[in-house]
Amino acid sequence: MTFQAFFLFCLTAIVSFPSFAADPRQETEQEHYARVVRPILYGNCGSCHTAGDLQGGINLSYFDYIGGITYNGKLFRIVIKSIENGSMSPHSERPLSESEKDTLIIYLEKYLDDALANPNPGIIPPRRLSNREYRYSVYDLLGVKLDTDSLLPADASGGSYMSCIACINHKAIQPQLEHSI
Repeated sequence: MTFQAFFLFCLTAIVSFPSFAADPRQETEQEHYARVVRPILYGNCGSCHTAGDLQGGINLSYFDYIGGITYNGKLFRIVIKSIENGSMSPHSERPLSESEKDTLIIYLEKYLDDALANPNPGIIPPRRLSNREYRYSVYDLLGVKLDTDSLLPADASGGSYMSCIACINHKAIQPQLEHSI
């Protein structure tokens, strides 16, 4: 099998693999939010809570997607409580109908509960392998024994090493890296 045929086979397998396809439930949920929930939120709350008029310091024009609501969960828990206790909409504005209140409360709580059920740990920075881990990894994967102590910079002293890539001082090891290359 030539490289081109192998490449095309791999590309076809990746494209046709179902886990790479978008989750249709998520698209439907976002479409429902855009069609039903967002118009109620903006239609009744947008006149006071936009960039031009920041009542209570809240700008609802940023929340076009469910991800924005789940990212700002604490804020939307307050929004839900304000809707439940009737403090929103204020008396100077048209009050929310019972069906509008129910729709907002039910779906905002659903979005937040769904996000809590599937927590996102956030960005996990890459971790640096110690010389020993690197040596064993290369041996396990390739069967090649390396003298990593002479090829790589020494691990930090003090009983352990810094494995968080964001914590490592790259300027301190740069001369060692250039020397070993």
